[in-house]
Amino acid sequence: MNKLNKFLGFVVVGYILFSPMFSMFLFAQSPPPADTGLVVCGTRDDSGNITKKCGFDSFIETINKIMFFAIYNIMLPISALSFAYAGGLILFSGGETAKIQKAKGIFTSVLWGVGWMIGAWLAIYSVVNILGYEGDIFKFNSF
Repeated sequence: MNKLNKFLGFVVVGYILFSPMFSMFLFAQSPPPADTGLVVCGTRDDSGNITKKCGFDSFIETINKIMFFAIYNIMLPISALSFAYAGGLILFSGGETAKIQKAKGIFTSVLWGVGWMIGAWLAIYSVVNILGYEGDIFKFNSF
């Protein structure tokens, strides 16, 4: 019976870990347009004229793109994988206190990292508002 429980636990954990990876293909989006690079200003048209001059708004839009990339493409996947790994350590620890302590340390480190990232976002958002930018920035709805 012990082997059956381990096998079922492995199947359930495998399903939980790998089903989001396979469902990504179902929600695939078309690639972004070619003009959505990191720098949003200084672009030229076919005749060589600059279509959008660089300014404060362009600088803030570039910071916005960097923050979105850091939060959605780096922080969220790494923290989710770390939480899953720590959960697996606790699940398969078998009562060993060393593994449980290691998993708790991972949970704590990930929570501190997410807190620092959200704190950095809040600091940049506050500075931008103090400087007087009133555009649609850092709203987490423009991706």
